[in-house]
Amino acid sequence: MKRLLALGALTAAVVALPALPAVADAPPGHGLETFTVACAEGAVTVVGTPGDSASRWVDDQHMVLLSITFTPTGGVEIVAKTFGKKTGLASNAVSCTVTGPDGTATVVRVPVPPVG
Repeated sequence: MKRLLALGALTAAVVALPALPAVADAPPGHGLETFTVACAEGAVTVVGTPGDSASRWVDDQHMVLLSITFTPTGGVEIVAKTFGKKTGLASNAVSCTVTGPDGTATVVRVPVPPVG
């Protein structure tokens, strides 16, 4: 149970990734949350609905989730989840890694529409 709580906390912390150049503003609306995530790759600003979501706005760029991994401190990877192939998007993938006392979580996202 402790590992699941740690995974939830770290995953919530890494729901964002360093963004590519912005192509659109984040959507307006009630109930959206804005927060900053301190990734190893750099801090980003995230806008999205509360809770788990495969779609977020990161630094004004719409991003979708490719994968999440979690490795507990001193352990082996216990969670590896891939969210579809996202054909045509994966070449622009960016990641966000956050390390806490319970382990390390990495989230990989891609911009939508693709950049480039």
